[in-house]
Amino acid sequence: MRKFILNADDLGMSEAINLGIAKSVEEGIVRSTSLMVNMPEAKAGVTLIQAIDPTVEINLHINFTLGKPVTDAKKIPSLVDEKGLFLSSSHYKNGGTLTFNYHEIKQEMEAQILHFKELLGEFPVHMETHSVGDQAVGQALFELAEKYGIHANLFYGYQPPKKLPYQLAEIPDFDKLMTVLNRGTKLSDFADDAFGYQALPEETVIELHLHPGFLDQYVLDHSTLTLPRCQDLETLTSSELKKWFETTEYQVVDFASLK
Repeated sequence: MRKFILNADDLGMSEAINLGIAKSVEEGIVRSTSLMVNMPEAKAGVTLIQAIDPTVEINLHINFTLGKPVTDAKKIPSLVDEKGLFLSSSHYKNGGTLTFNYHEIKQEMEAQILHFKELLGEFPVHMETHSVGDQAVGQALFELAEKYGIHANLFYGYQPPKKLPYQLAEIPDFDKLMTVLNRGTKLSDFADDAFGYQALPEETVIELHLHPGFLDQYVLDHSTLTLPRCQDLETLTSSELKKWFETTEYQVVDFASLK
């Protein structure tokens, strides 16, 4: 039986994103979401999701391209601008050097892990990074995952240096996945296998990072992903998608199932 992790990324990014993710939990089939702990709406997002369904898994979406860092900005100068805000993902994608300082990125990652524990009272089951990354990001991520006993995954071509003590989920085909995510996920993408999951063994857990959300001015001003969030939300809350999972007998699981 195939199993899918349908993770709702970017909890805490803005009020509208929080409300969209909440709807995908309450009316849809989302069983896990990941939190941007450095954002002003992070605590409100946690409160909202826990009020709707305390069994939904809230994990850590490590973010170093949006908002203020958890670490003192003076200690991580390569990651911030003159205002002490993170350099945006557009900075890195549009000509900025996509090379991160290992020590600074690890310091901020660890600060976000510890801040997550402050907010939720426990460490996350899983963590991943937001938007961009490189070798230094991968090295820091898996070192901290081992230190704190957290499941981690990274899709930037970094291979962990040793066998991990947990199962890794798989994304079906990175290029196909990005094509779908950049236009928004539709019901037909599951039925017609736009993700390429049929090429994977039956026992593979398939990890899809989706972005359900409403839009507000903050998202419009700070994210290059806008309208596709609304499409993801529409699909994840559709009765047709629920019926498709029931008919195929595929399961929606969370990251705890991998440990």
